[in-house]
Amino acid sequence: MGIPVTAPAILTNLSPLTVGRDAALVLPLVSLIVAFVLIFIIDGMKGIRQTFPAILVSGGSFALTQFVVLYFLGAELADILASVVSLLALILFLRKWKPKEIYKMSEAKENSSSVKETYSAGKIVYAWTPFILLTAFVTLFNLSFIKNLFAPGGALEKLVFLIPIPGLNNLIIRHAPVVPKDVPYAAVFKLDLFSSTTTAIVLAIIFTLIIFRCNWKLIKETAIKTVKELISPILTICSVLAFAYICTYSGMSSTLGLALASTGKIFPLFSPILGWLGVFLTGSVVNSGSLFAPLQSVTATQIGIAPEAMVAVNVMGGTVAKMISPQSIAVAAAAVGLVGKENELFKFTIKYSLVFLVLIGLVSWLLF
Repeated sequence: MGIPVTAPAILTNLSPLTVGRDAALVLPLVSLIVAFVLIFIIDGMKGIRQTFPAILVSGGSFALTQFVVLYFLGAELADILASVVSLLALILFLRKWKPKEIYKMSEAKENSSSVKETYSAGKIVYAWTPFILLTAFVTLFNLSFIKNLFAPGGALEKLVFLIPIPGLNNLIIRHAPVVPKDVPYAAVFKLDLFSSTTTAIVLAIIFTLIIFRCNWKLIKETAIKTVKELISPILTICSVLAFAYICTYSGMSSTLGLALASTGKIFPLFSPILGWLGVFLTGSVVNSGSLFAPLQSVTATQIGIAPEAMVAVNVMGGTVAKMISPQSIAVAAAAVGLVGKENELFKFTIKYSLVFLVLIGLVSWLLF
């Protein structure tokens, strides 16, 4: 839902849309390359040659949609809409085009006598209803018209609660060279109950429960299962966010940023490494952004680069580290019955992660 972009942007007082636009200059290229890499992993260059048109349609439609959504709407729906468009584009394309050879992961022959079940358009739409509602509500809540209602000066401004933190708000003074002139550091908690992406998700859940007529037993069981699965990630994210605020308000992020500023104009080349290391250590792009976004912002300001660009690069560096994060590998191994073979997965994915990391660094250096 775009949280890896919005969370570090808000933490550094930057516009999430601007950070997303900077990410849109690099990330779609990576997305396009990923489509080719996946086929290469399965069937090498032979597979790429035989399925090149399909790869181009799938990866190209994903990359193009991702760019448009990131640049004009924001990060919240970038991956959702890009995935949907990619699936539909590939389905339509494969109705007109077929590869000469069909690759099978298993030598087992398909049962030709099996009857494929078909579904009406109504049933298909009904099954997709939760995702349609989610996309609709998130899109609606991110329209500029809606956002302006809750912005300062808007008609519903009073529904956004700004709570100053006692003993901290405006009591810390930032000095040069971190900022051009001395300025107090605000510490205000923003409680946005009616216009946040979270509210859009909750509304989608409520409407889904009503449409599918879910009973309370199912709701209770699902809620308990969800809490059990997510309690550890939630506590981890909260802890890392707390630590990120401590680093920011204590001046640690600014101090590290000043040190990294000594690399000068080549800093964008190394910037994604911070995001990459953050995700490898914490397992979360959100956590990595929360930890290093303030540092990236300060460093960028010191060397005359737009801070939004370096925060975006931090997110992209973290994105290509998800495949080597110990937490991600452990979850993936458990999901497919490969517990105990995590080291093999790590050795397999590390080389691809490093290649993408170098690519992002080089492109960021040339662009920013």
